[in-house]
Amino acid sequence: MTPNGSATPSGPRRYRQYRSTTAPWDDTATLRRLSPRRRARHAVSESAPPPLDLRLAPAAVGAWAAAFWAVGLHGERPWLPPTLGAVGAAAAAIPLAIAAARFRPPRHRRDPRPGADVPDGSAIGSVAASLLVLALAAAAVLTATAAGSWARDRDPLTRAAAQERIVTLTGTVTRTPRATASARWTTVLTAVAVDTVDGVPSRLSATVLGDADWLEIPMGTPVRVQARLRPADPGSAEAAIIGANAAVDVIGPATGVLGTVASLRDGLIAAVGPEPTTAGSRGGTRMTWPTGARALVPGVALGDDHALPTQVREDMRTVSMTHLTAVSGEHVAIIMGLVLAGLGVLPRWARAGVGA
Repeated sequence: MTPNGSATPSGPRRYRQYRSTTAPWDDTATLRRLSPRRRARHAVSESAPPPLDLRLAPAAVGAWAAAFWAVGLHGERPWLPPTLGAVGAAAAAIPLAIAAARFRPPRHRRDPRPGADVPDGSAIGSVAASLLVLALAAAAVLTATAAGSWARDRDPLTRAAAQERIVTLTGTVTRTPRATASARWTTVLTAVAVDTVDGVPSRLSATVLGDADWLEIPMGTPVRVQARLRPADPGSAEAAIIGANAAVDVIGPATGVLGTVASLRDGLIAAVGPEPTTAGSRGGTRMTWPTGARALVPGVALGDDHALPTQVREDMRTVSMTHLTAVSGEHVAIIMGLVLAGLGVLPRWARAGVGA
């Protein structure tokens, strides 16, 4: 009984009355109305945004800067400055390594965002460790560049090009000859992987800026060239330039992988055939391909656009579609996507092998 004479509610009834009463701190709307806006906005956020990690940015910039400087050196002993730079970077890495080894960072990272405060604010990382990675990256890049520059400087092709003398070299055509026409003359662009220079073995290659004699030489053909060499630009992949006055002789058929690729390209061009210009055998007129349409097939498939008419080139440049004849990789991506989609039932390692 209650003091006023009414009956005391039973246990279940009293539990229902307790559950029906809602405290203000249990009401979500009340909390949102009474809480500060900044805190409420942070409270409803699922997670803080990930931090921008730039710890490797100095090392990457240093490596690119070292490579840019080292590969552009020329003259006598171009390998000496990168060597000295690599030694200096390695020497600077020794005290930095000692300082980085003595640094004992806490197990957390300094984060000024709400909810991630650091008590002492000391978890900022080691500056010595960042400088150590920068020095090691620069030393590695300069060492590799110095080794390549030393081997390139001792090659007979580089020495003959520096002296600009006439030599007889043998090698293999590694690039499909392509003609570039201008108002004054036509130049054929290709490249030769040099085997010997006046009988001395060589491991470098030369760029050919030749005449029409090079246009009929397929890729993968061994040749003998007599020419006056010129040095290539510093940092280029080729060590010398063969000009238009070179005498070239084919000393064998196209062989190897390059010869196979050249034969496949020639087969595609032959299958496409020339532009049809006459009517059919029955005398009736039939619709022909537009001008340049057949020549566009090797351009799209192989990047061989030397047969495209001038008007077609200008039209493609106007509509920004010249990338179609550059074989930029989109065609490979489409084929790979179709093939890998068809092999979806195979294990991942099998699909990776087929894709490779």
